[in-house]
Amino acid sequence: MVARTELSQRRRTPHNFAGSLRKSYIGIGGVAVASNASLNFGTGDFTVAGWFNWDSIPTTGVVFGKTADNFTNGIQGWHISRAGTPNDCLFEIQDGAARDNMSFKIAGITGWFFLAAKRVGTTSSVYVNGVLANTETSAIHGGNVDNSANLTIFTDDAANTVTGGLATEFRAWNVELTNEEIATLYFDGVVPQTASLQIELLMTDGTGTTVTDSSGNGNNGTFTGTNPLWDTQIPYKARTELSVARTDISVARTDI
Repeated sequence: MVARTELSQRRRTPHNFAGSLRKSYIGIGGVAVASNASLNFGTGDFTVAGWFNWDSIPTTGVVFGKTADNFTNGIQGWHISRAGTPNDCLFEIQDGAARDNMSFKIAGITGWFFLAAKRVGTTSSVYVNGVLANTETSAIHGGNVDNSANLTIFTDDAANTVTGGLATEFRAWNVELTNEEIATLYFDGVVPQTASLQIELLMTDGTGTTVTDSSGNGNNGTFTGTNPLWDTQIPYKARTELSVARTDISVARTDI
């Protein structure tokens, strides 16, 4: 039992990215991924997660989502948006007849943070830095979200809210990630449920206007704005601490 306690504590290491330097996106417009069956989740469960730079995101507009028009009734889709006030955000589900906004706050954060959202049955939840920020259950949250809109980052498909910002390691699954899997993705960078991964944009291209999908599904993104910029000067922590922590975890497991 002591070893299990040690394991739980040691897993809560500071987050680290793969490699000491990653290229992340910054642009005048956003990133759009063409709609297809792999990105339409219907009434099923899904999870979306990524790393974003809070300081780079304007106070209004879509952070990411798949909707023809945010904040509108009569269409199907979903999105995460900033709501205009400094810390307020929304996770909205649109079921074709109505929409339901679940609010959550991102407070006390500067620079990079991890954001995950999931829909399981009729319940939607949002996680900030691996911790549950809010959850809500309603019939609308269980509605059909299929549409022909692009999946977008920092813009909606109607292009009426084009923001731009910094992002990396954006992923979507057509299944639920458990609370523990979301926490592990944040703390350890271990990608769970890879067989159900529908898109993985690591933002490592560095040049051009294509954002390559690493999931194997061919869901490459393209810049929607002009003059896209790739920022190659953002330092990330190396994985030295994480390697040590994982060694300790192995020892703890052996003791168990």
